[in-house]
Amino acid sequence: MELALITQFTWTDGFSLISSVLGTILYGIIVYALLFKKKPQVQEKIVLVTAITFFLYFIGNFFALFARALAEDLFKSTYIIGWILNLIGLSFMPASLLHSFFVYKDYKNRSINNINIINPLTYGLLHLLSFYFLYQFTWNIDNKTILPWPVLTSNITPLQFKLFSWWLGLCTAISGIISFSLKGNPRWKRFDNYFPINGIFLFLASILTISLLSSHPWTIEIAPIVRFLFLIMAFIPGATLGYYLVRYQFLNVLIKPTILYSVLTAIIIIVYQFGIRNIAHYLSNYDMINVRMVEIILMVILVFLFHPIRIYLHRKMNQLFFQDTEKYKSTIHKVSQNLKKITNYKQIERLLLDRLESSLHIKKIKVFQNIDKIESEILKNKSDIIINKEFASEIIFEWMENYDFDLVGQIKDSDGILGIIGLKLKPYKVGFNPNEMHLLNTILNQLALTFRNLKLVENHINLEKAILRQEKLSTLGQISTSISHEVKNPLHSIYTLVQVMEEEEPKGKELKRDLSIIRTEIKDLSEILNEILKYANPKTQTEYVPININQIINKTIRLLSKEAQNSKINIDYKPSHEIIFISIPGKLKEIIFNLTLNGIQACKDKGKLIKITVTEINDLIKIIITDDGPGIDNNIDLFEPFYTTKDDGTGLGLTIVKSKVEELGGTIKVYNGELGGAEFIILLPKEIYS
Repeated sequence: MELALITQFTWTDGFSLISSVLGTILYGIIVYALLFKKKPQVQEKIVLVTAITFFLYFIGNFFALFARALAEDLFKSTYIIGWILNLIGLSFMPASLLHSFFVYKDYKNRSINNINIINPLTYGLLHLLSFYFLYQFTWNIDNKTILPWPVLTSNITPLQFKLFSWWLGLCTAISGIISFSLKGNPRWKRFDNYFPINGIFLFLASILTISLLSSHPWTIEIAPIVRFLFLIMAFIPGATLGYYLVRYQFLNVLIKPTILYSVLTAIIIIVYQFGIRNIAHYLSNYDMINVRMVEIILMVILVFLFHPIRIYLHRKMNQLFFQDTEKYKSTIHKVSQNLKKITNYKQIERLLLDRLESSLHIKKIKVFQNIDKIESEILKNKSDIIINKEFASEIIFEWMENYDFDLVGQIKDSDGILGIIGLKLKPYKVGFNPNEMHLLNTILNQLALTFRNLKLVENHINLEKAILRQEKLSTLGQISTSISHEVKNPLHSIYTLVQVMEEEEPKGKELKRDLSIIRTEIKDLSEILNEILKYANPKTQTEYVPININQIINKTIRLLSKEAQNSKINIDYKPSHEIIFISIPGKLKEIIFNLTLNGIQACKDKGKLIKITVTEINDLIKIIITDDGPGIDNNIDLFEPFYTTKDDGTGLGLTIVKSKVEELGGTIKVYNGELGGAEFIILLPKEIYS
């Protein structure tokens, strides 16, 4: 099988190659959209077939032209496959185009519930002509007549080729007339402008087709120009249809990828034709150099450079032609990232105003998370997520006017409305365009997620507070039980002395002595009650002050002495000297109290001793509280919240201790100590450095 080749790759061929790339992408997207559409109608299936014929025509041109542009001798099989695809698409294109418009005409003239394709035999005869022309184009005889497409040699005669030209022109003209007549059908209102525009173009294209193809044969110089014109004419109907299919996303879905890959194709052709080929030609003058290997290496480098070049061009195109889109994407990304760090609703207002002021030209933002403050009509509105004051009902208009809002957006998820956001635009801003509405809708969805997270955090915090209160009350209950004798003893002494004084009525030194004893007992009782109050409300002691660690430990031991005595446990603390350092008394008392009480409870079943030691190490205070109880499991983190070995425990006691130690700038660790039980080691700084 021989090939009728146009041997020289010209600038016109280059433009044809770029056009074929554009057409391949365009009709590829249309085919994809129709192929994967759910429950397509009969007429849409016919349009899919027509789109496939155009796709084959363009991709065939691309393969063949691209093969010739790179290396005709190396890619001969690709060239042949390309033109076979091209001729298949070209042969079936006229009948498929006419078939699709006949089907739509039939659809328009029938009711929605009674759509049948008329005259299927007529449509079958149309496609028989397609098979006939495909056979004529691809049959193998020695005929090298130059056609508007470089094609496989065929037995198509000048008469048959003129017949195909008239057939293509006739089908295009009839399709144009039918397309024009489809205007005004309510079933496809958004295509109202498409049909007349497409009809006029198809009719003009039919006149041009018959005029050009009927004047065949052409010279070698004219043939590529005719091919390029036909590629352009085949591209325009698809581009128009694509625009009306995806409308506002036309730039992103069609134009953006077609421009990008067309530029990439042009770069590859230029680099190969004027770079690699010229280098290879120059190096061919040196016999010691393997020119083919050099060419292969350069081609491999070109392949590896394709991806970074594509990324670079993609970024530059976004900067030049899609600045608004990129700006909105960037805004959404920044808002989304910052919303993850939000901890209260006031922060949301500040964040949104900061991020959206320049993007959406917003003057004021207010977030309502309290449903009770929102107009009920807004909550009842199910159709509009974003309400414009100009189109709002009278009640909503008055509410928005009262708050000075131009727009209101509902923040809602599957469970309902969580809140709303009110926006006041700057004076020069009048409404939002579709991209801005999409941006605002996306942000409303992000806010719904943020509201849910804040609610969960709020519930979690309330739960923790409740558990902490329960832990505090439980500990206070134990303190109250353990110090009951500490309160009873001074009260009993006071009661006895008062009773004796009533009977004997002492005077002079005896009276002073008895009053002194009563005063001392009352002072001891007051100190005990103060210690309980300080533990119950440590927030009253939040400042760093000089403290005597010995006094704090001794007072804690006194509070817990009865609890230890009941459990037959001895608390050993023998300080060698006074140690004074800077800390918060209330927090330190709570730390030592909880650890000592924890040791008493651990030693109830096994153990008799709790030992407390305090030492100074450079700038640190080291406090060790150890017991001879059962010890700890090394595989368990005792400071983990909600872990407990007690039946009635909350599992937060040691978690609170660790939190208090860290608040004081220290660390705490636990081991199995020398006495066999748990050993808690606390390191605290002597001074606080700001």
